[in-house]
Amino acid sequence: MARPLVKAILQPTAASTRLVLATLPYPTPAEGDYVIKVQAVAPCKDERGWEQADPHFFTKPRDRVPCIEGSGTVVSAPSGSSTLAPGSDVFFMLDAGVTGALRQYAEVAASGVSLKPSSLSFSQAAAVPLSAVTAWQGLFEHGPLDPTAVQDGDAAARDRARHANKAIRVLVAGAAGGVGSWAVKLAAAAGATVLGVARPAKSELVRSFGAVEAVDYAGAEALSGHHKGVDLVLDTVGGKDGMRQLWGAVKDDGLFLEVGDGNPDSVRPPGKKADSKWYLVHTDADQLQAISRLIDTDGLRPLVDEVYPFEKFEAAFEKVDGGTTRGKVVITVN
Repeated sequence: MARPLVKAILQPTAASTRLVLATLPYPTPAEGDYVIKVQAVAPCKDERGWEQADPHFFTKPRDRVPCIEGSGTVVSAPSGSSTLAPGSDVFFMLDAGVTGALRQYAEVAASGVSLKPSSLSFSQAAAVPLSAVTAWQGLFEHGPLDPTAVQDGDAAARDRARHANKAIRVLVAGAAGGVGSWAVKLAAAAGATVLGVARPAKSELVRSFGAVEAVDYAGAEALSGHHKGVDLVLDTVGGKDGMRQLWGAVKDDGLFLEVGDGNPDSVRPPGKKADSKWYLVHTDADQLQAISRLIDTDGLRPLVDEVYPFEKFEAAFEKVDGGTTRGKVVITVN
């Protein structure tokens, strides 16, 4: 018996920037996958060019459906799933090299699914997973902050972790962006002292996320002056010019972290002893669940620029790729 068809948005070829409305067969989940009725997704800037730029991430057969984060309702769950039964409202993220979620139903690996924060709408929740998990991994997995400070569990242990984190100074570049805004919020929630790098027009916004100070991108002299004692630089923007400025901010026993595949060592100043590394995000359901809890208990909120209906997908991608958004763009699906 033929599987029913579902509406989807397709990128015809890796080289195409045009997206088209199409139909695909209802998902057949692999072992360990959920099938989710997709309610909303959030496109990423320039994602239509990812396969051409990094083809080694796209070696498995797939349909070229964009969007690797979203929210929805579980239709079917893998055997042994105890917390996410059919009917559960969830938010999720996918690896870049699989069929994306801009379709009515999507199969999603268990490693990328968690209960949706009850305090968020589906549209708000769709804007969270990729940016928030990327920020979490920079601060707590690769960086020096103790995640106990923001995890459910023993209150005394959380207080001890927050006290330890209080001594850590974090500088977030791109603090008004998707990943950067979550890095500021999560680091501040964990007790760290946070400084944000953003354009002057967004200084107040960055402070509202929890930064004690907002620094102009052009302030290279300030970065190499009174911010020299920063323990962690988390650069969510990239680019050699920006990295050169940021190197001046990290102390010699600190860490320079770059999101993505930029290499801070390529512009390391002579004699600078700080560690540096770059990283790519990976799916982690436990981290996503911790973020969900924080959203509900601490009132953290995503920044959503605009919400588009499914049929306006072209306008949504144009808005994202225009680079002038203030927060995430979301597309509703079902």
